[in-house]
Amino acid sequence: MNTVNFDPKRLRCRARVVCQDGATVSIQAGGTHYCTPRDYDGPYTAVEAGFPSVAPPASWNDYKEQTGRYDTDTAEWIAEPDRFDTVYGYLPVEHVVEFINAHGGYVRGETPPMAIRGLIMTFKPLDEGGSTLNPGPSASPAAPVCFKRIKTGYLVRRLIRLRKKGAKNK
Repeated sequence: MNTVNFDPKRLRCRARVVCQDGATVSIQAGGTHYCTPRDYDGPYTAVEAGFPSVAPPASWNDYKEQTGRYDTDTAEWIAEPDRFDTVYGYLPVEHVVEFINAHGGYVRGETPPMAIRGLIMTFKPLDEGGSTLNPGPSASPAAPVCFKRIKTGYLVRRLIRLRKKGAKNK
Protein backbone atom coordinates (compact mmCIF):
# COMPACT_ATOMS: atom_id res chain seq x y z
CA MET A 1 0.00 0.00 0.00
CA ASN A 2 1.32 3.42 -0.96
CA THR A 3 1.15 6.21 1.59
CA VAL A 4 1.10 9.90 0.87
CA ASN A 5 2.60 12.44 3.24
CA PHE A 6 0.22 15.39 3.39
CA ASP A 7 1.60 18.75 4.43
CA PRO A 8 -1.09 21.48 4.58
CA LYS A 9 1.59 24.19 4.31
CA ARG A 10 2.13 23.13 0.70
CA LEU A 11 -1.46 23.91 -0.23
CA ARG A 12 -1.79 27.16 1.72
CA CYS A 13 -3.32 30.05 -0.18
CA ARG A 14 -3.34 33.41 1.58
CA ALA A 15 -6.35 35.74 1.49
CA ARG A 16 -6.12 38.68 -0.92
CA VAL A 17 -4.66 41.88 0.48
CA VAL A 18 -7.22 44.71 0.57
CA CYS A 19 -5.97 48.30 0.67
CA GLN A 20 -7.63 51.41 2.11
CA ASP A 21 -8.96 52.57 -1.27
CA GLY A 22 -10.36 49.12 -2.13
CA ALA A 23 -7.51 47.95 -4.37
CA THR A 24 -6.72 44.25 -3.93
CA VAL A 25 -3.88 41.91 -4.85
CA SER A 26 -3.00 38.32 -4.06
CA ILE A 27 0.43 37.94 -2.42
CA GLN A 28 1.66 34.33 -2.25
CA ALA A 29 4.94 32.64 -1.35
CA GLY A 30 5.96 29.05 -0.77
CA GLY A 31 7.62 26.09 -2.42
CA THR A 32 5.16 26.10 -5.32
CA HIS A 33 5.19 29.87 -5.98
CA TYR A 34 7.52 32.22 -7.85
CA CYS A 35 9.32 33.54 -4.76
CA THR A 36 12.73 33.77 -3.11
CA PRO A 37 13.59 31.66 -1.18
CA ARG A 38 11.45 28.95 -2.68
CA ASP A 39 10.48 27.20 0.53
CA TYR A 40 7.54 27.17 2.94
CA ASP A 41 9.07 29.13 5.81
CA GLY A 42 10.38 32.45 4.50
CA PRO A 43 11.10 35.23 5.18
CA TYR A 44 10.81 36.12 1.51
CA THR A 45 12.75 38.78 -0.36
CA ALA A 46 10.65 38.28 -3.50
CA VAL A 47 7.06 37.03 -3.72
CA GLU A 48 4.42 36.11 -6.28
CA ALA A 49 1.78 38.80 -6.71
CA GLY A 50 -1.28 38.03 -8.75
CA PHE A 51 -4.29 39.58 -10.35
CA PRO A 52 -4.31 43.11 -8.89
CA SER A 53 -7.71 44.78 -9.13
CA VAL A 54 -6.11 47.99 -10.43
CA ALA A 55 -3.09 48.61 -12.64
CA PRO A 56 0.09 48.11 -10.58
CA PRO A 57 3.03 50.55 -10.65
CA ALA A 58 5.28 50.50 -13.71
CA SER A 59 8.03 48.98 -11.53
CA TRP A 60 6.11 45.67 -11.70
CA ASN A 61 6.35 45.37 -15.50
CA ASP A 62 9.69 43.52 -15.49
CA TYR A 63 8.14 40.74 -13.37
CA LYS A 64 4.95 40.31 -15.37
CA GLU A 65 4.07 36.99 -16.97
CA GLN A 66 3.38 37.13 -20.67
CA THR A 67 -0.21 38.25 -21.18
CA GLY A 68 -2.44 37.51 -24.09
CA ARG A 69 -4.67 34.80 -25.42
CA TYR A 70 -4.52 31.86 -27.75
CA ASP A 71 -6.65 32.30 -30.85
CA THR A 72 -8.09 28.90 -31.72
CA ASP A 73 -9.12 30.01 -35.21
CA THR A 74 -5.61 30.98 -36.32
CA ALA A 75 -3.72 28.76 -33.81
CA GLU A 76 -1.60 31.76 -32.80
CA TRP A 77 -0.76 33.53 -29.55
CA ILE A 78 -2.04 37.10 -29.53
CA ALA A 79 -0.03 39.26 -27.12
CA GLU A 80 -1.95 41.75 -24.98
CA PRO A 81 0.80 43.67 -23.14
CA ASP A 82 -1.56 46.27 -21.62
CA ARG A 83 -3.41 43.70 -19.49
CA PHE A 84 -2.49 43.60 -15.82
CA ASP A 85 -4.68 40.72 -14.66
CA THR A 86 -1.83 38.23 -14.50
CA VAL A 87 0.91 36.93 -12.20
CA TYR A 88 4.03 38.89 -11.29
CA GLY A 89 6.71 36.37 -10.34
CA TYR A 90 9.77 36.95 -8.14
CA LEU A 91 8.51 40.46 -7.38
CA PRO A 92 10.80 42.16 -4.82
CA VAL A 93 8.91 42.88 -1.62
CA GLU A 94 9.77 46.59 -1.91
CA HIS A 95 7.41 46.72 -4.91
CA VAL A 96 4.63 45.10 -2.87
CA VAL A 97 5.08 47.77 -0.21
CA GLU A 98 5.02 50.45 -2.95
CA PHE A 99 1.64 49.13 -4.16
CA ILE A 100 0.12 48.96 -0.67
CA ASN A 101 1.32 52.47 0.20
CA ALA A 102 0.05 53.90 -3.09
CA HIS A 103 -3.43 52.65 -2.20
CA GLY A 104 -3.65 54.07 1.29
CA GLY A 105 -2.25 51.22 3.36
CA TYR A 106 -3.17 47.70 4.37
CA VAL A 107 -6.71 46.99 5.62
CA ARG A 108 -7.02 43.18 5.64
CA GLY A 109 -5.81 39.99 4.02
CA GLU A 110 -2.61 38.02 4.47
CA THR A 111 0.98 38.53 3.45
CA PRO A 112 3.78 36.02 3.83
CA PRO A 113 6.69 37.02 6.09
CA MET A 114 8.75 39.40 3.96
CA ALA A 115 12.32 40.60 4.49
CA ILE A 116 13.47 44.11 3.64
CA ARG A 117 17.00 45.19 4.56
CA GLY A 118 17.38 42.72 7.41
CA LEU A 119 13.87 43.23 8.78
CA ILE A 120 11.13 40.63 8.72
CA MET A 121 7.83 42.34 8.00
CA THR A 122 4.19 41.41 7.99
CA PHE A 123 1.42 43.96 7.65
CA LYS A 124 -0.95 44.89 10.43
CA PRO A 125 -4.32 46.47 9.56
CA LEU A 126 -4.57 50.26 9.89
CA ASP A 127 -7.43 49.97 12.39
CA GLU A 128 -5.21 47.82 14.64
CA GLY A 129 -2.36 50.31 14.83
CA GLY A 130 -0.63 49.43 11.56
CA SER A 131 0.39 52.01 8.99
CA THR A 132 1.72 52.46 5.51
CA LEU A 133 5.40 51.79 5.15
CA ASN A 134 8.19 53.60 3.37
CA PRO A 135 11.07 51.14 2.94
CA GLY A 136 13.34 53.84 1.52
CA PRO A 137 16.20 55.60 3.32
CA SER A 138 13.78 58.01 4.98
CA ALA A 139 11.61 55.27 6.49
CA SER A 140 9.35 56.50 9.23
CA PRO A 141 10.39 55.28 12.70
CA ALA A 142 6.67 54.97 13.51
CA ALA A 143 6.08 52.52 10.64
CA PRO A 144 4.49 49.13 11.37
CA VAL A 145 4.75 47.58 14.78
CA CYS A 146 5.10 44.24 13.05
CA PHE A 147 8.84 44.39 12.33
CA LYS A 148 11.37 41.99 13.73
CA ARG A 149 15.07 42.66 13.22
CA ILE A 150 17.19 39.77 12.03
CA LYS A 151 20.80 39.53 11.06
CA THR A 152 21.34 39.77 7.33
CA GLY A 153 23.92 36.99 7.58
CA TYR A 154 21.09 34.65 8.51
CA LEU A 155 19.40 35.22 5.14
CA VAL A 156 22.68 34.76 3.27
CA ARG A 157 23.45 31.48 5.10
CA ARG A 158 19.92 30.27 4.42
CA LEU A 159 20.18 31.04 0.70
CA ILE A 160 23.54 29.22 0.50
CA ARG A 161 21.99 26.17 2.22
CA LEU A 162 19.05 26.20 -0.17
CA ARG A 163 21.31 26.44 -3.21
CA LYS A 164 23.45 23.53 -1.98
CA LYS A 165 20.31 21.52 -1.31
CA GLY A 166 19.00 22.31 -4.80
CA ALA A 167 22.31 21.29 -6.39
CA LYS A 168 22.18 17.92 -4.61
CA ASN A 169 18.63 17.28 -5.86
CA LYS A 170 19.55 17.77 -9.53
